[in-house]
Amino acid sequence: IDRLFRSATVLDLDDEALITGVLKGYVAATGDVYAEYFTAEELAEQNASNNGEMCGIGVSVVNGILNLNGVDYQVITIANVYPDSPAEAAGVLPGDHIMYIGKGEDKITVHSVGYTQALDRMKGEEGTECAFTVLRRPAGSEEGVPYEEVEISAIRQKFTTRSVEFRHYSED
Repeated sequence: IDRLFRSATVLDLDDEALITGVLKGYVAATGDVYAEYFTAEELAEQNASNNGEMCGIGVSVVNGILNLNGVDYQVITIANVYPDSPAEAAGVLPGDHIMYIGKGEDKITVHSVGYTQALDRMKGEEGTECAFTVLRRPAGSEEGVPYEEVEISAIRQKFTTRSVEFRHYSED
């Protein structure tokens, strides 16, 4: 395929970008939603994040599926909101489901671009806006109550995460 494409194209090809694309595609095609191929730069960013040094809005997330009116949609589910983070200040709550990334004409569904690309769209430079829309059940509501759409805007900033949190209960 490579020889055939190279013989027919008039484009200048970036060999490193081609190999990266093949490796990312291979891992994605396995169907394992938790597997991902990282470039050296992406791995360094991931390691910095794992060491508690982050620039973003301050959430940990998981790949989620939300069933709305009998149709499954891929979403980003908020697992945790870090204390003193831009997300906390913007009102993001654990259990929120990010359905849309961006705002206005740039607003897209997580389902249409996929989990990884949606996360990439949420990343950005310190001091820039991260806009998204979550679906949230009203407080105290039961299963079956419609979700509310809540538009969120948070300014990305550098922060240090706490890898261990605790609570002390004085009662037994």
